[in-house]
Amino acid sequence: MMREIGVEPGDVVEIIGKRRTAATAWPAYAEDSGKNIIRIDRIIRGNAQVDIGDRVIVRRAEIKPAKSVKLAPVGFKISVDPGFLSYVKRRLMEIPLLEGDNVLIPMLGQSLVFNVVLVKPYGVVVVSDETNVMILEKPLKKELKESIVKEVAKLLKEEGYEILHMGEEKGEADIVAERGNRQLLIKIVKEYVKREKDLNFYLALGELLTIMRDPNTDYALVLTDEYRDLAKKIPEQVLQKLNMKILILEKK
Repeated sequence: MMREIGVEPGDVVEIIGKRRTAATAWPAYAEDSGKNIIRIDRIIRGNAQVDIGDRVIVRRAEIKPAKSVKLAPVGFKISVDPGFLSYVKRRLMEIPLLEGDNVLIPMLGQSLVFNVVLVKPYGVVVVSDETNVMILEKPLKKELKESIVKEVAKLLKEEGYEILHMGEEKGEADIVAERGNRQLLIKIVKEYVKREKDLNFYLALGELLTIMRDPNTDYALVLTDEYRDLAKKIPEQVLQKLNMKILILEKK
């Protein structure tokens, strides 16, 4: 199989189940030869959201050097000092990373689970000496309304998009999706300030404008029906110039 997809031992591959993840390819066991199967551990199965016996797509990954990586502990709190940060960074150099993945970091006879909450640039990345690695001391608190996020994700999947990231992170997209080779970055208008509809709309719009860095990427502002009149104030020619869409959800 490795020869068929053009990879050598140690190369990085994408594994696509219900979700996309990445792993390092190594030769199969002799007894697996010609059986069209791969063996992946429970962490990678969890990242791909598949079980033993499920079918997956395996292909050579296009990897990028990571400029920054942010991790959050899963289910525990931790104190982060320079020594621990340096140790984790060294262990991450052995693992291809994709935003949303969980990774195991062995420590003192046990393995700690961290979630990759942010990578720059988007996509499959590898950590190097130049990568800025950050570790949160507490599990990430999700503040987006899950009902809105799930509704948007459902609509995107119906339109043929693959969801790469969902979750609030200051200064970044709330949802990252991809169709073909083109990405879509989304910010959701939410209640930053109670009963200040105009302010909430313009805060979200401002956050979206700050992440508009790539002319080959599409952008969208998601809002509920109560913000429709404010959205109409943005001229159509401006939306086209910015590769920007307005997505309006019926408020339920």
